Amino acid sequence: MRNKIFSGDTLTLPAPYDVVSGAPVLIGNLFLVASVDAKKGEPFSGEAEGAFSLPKAVDAVFAIGDPVYFDPAARVCAAKAAGAHLVGAAIAAAGNGAGAVAVRVNGVTTTVAT
Repeated sequence: MRNKIFSGDTLTLPAPYDVVSGAPVLIGNLFLVASVDAKKGEPFSGEAEGAFSLPKAVDAVFAIGDPVYFDPAARVCAAKAAGAHLVGAAIAAAGNGAGAVAVRVNGVTTTVAT
């Protein structure tokens, strides 16, 4: 196939803000998990799909298979709320007080909750 650019599971884009390796990053409707540290505006590599342990709002509760949204203001995974972006599904339960949730990242553009 002559028109394929690359597989697309890892993207290199300008950092929208300072990012650290392993942190969730939202650029428009693209959700990535940073593979490297980068300062705002610098190119960074990010994973667009896969399974990751991501920071979550401490009061959010997830069962296996629940949709996981990303709150761009707080930069954490959260339950559905206006302005949050659907990024994947929980692959392990995460209760109230837990600081992280295991997420299977969709690998597609996000959907914004209303």
